[in-house]
Amino acid sequence: VSIHAGPMLTPRPLLLVVAASLAALAVACSAPQTQPDASADTTLVATFDRMPSGVAVVDERVFLAFPRWVEPGDFTVAELVGGELVPLALEQSLDAGPEALVSVNGITVDDRGRLWILDNGRVDMGPAAPGAPKLVVWDIASGRELWRHVFDEEIVDPQSMFLNDLVVVEDDGAVFITATGMG
Repeated sequence: VSIHAGPMLTPRPLLLVVAASLAALAVACSAPQTQPDASADTTLVATFDRMPSGVAVVDERVFLAFPRWVEPGDFTVAELVGGELVPLALEQSLDAGPEALVSVNGITVDDRGRLWILDNGRVDMGPAAPGAPKLVVWDIASGRELWRHVFDEEIVDPQSMFLNDLVVVEDDGAVFITATGMG
């Protein structure tokens, strides 16, 4: 897949790796087992009426993904500003296809301050509308979309695949995406 975008995103090959099941991503690692520091201070930043599934932080700005699994809501991606949720300035709709965000689950920020948004396109865990599963790159500084890739139904089956999460590896020009089978 090649990126064709505006001047803020340098076009170069992009490797999209979609894992068909969580088992495909099993990695052996030996993380240290430590007890949490009971003396550490924690601060409640915000509470929500809906369940967020993803969080991305850059330069003290916090972005959250609210998939529309059960609670439809007016938006699926928002920035937390002064304890309030401000929807991202992209079209967000319950019944749109490729032109709007439908149900975002995974978000991350890269080293260049771009928000990568993975839209599984599923409302109430139903099948995705044609063109709804997509990957969008949003420039946080300018507040504009840089790139959008709508997944072909042969790659992401709208009936049986659930786009879950993503990792951007800029040095390799790769985006790794987990997609859980639903059937």
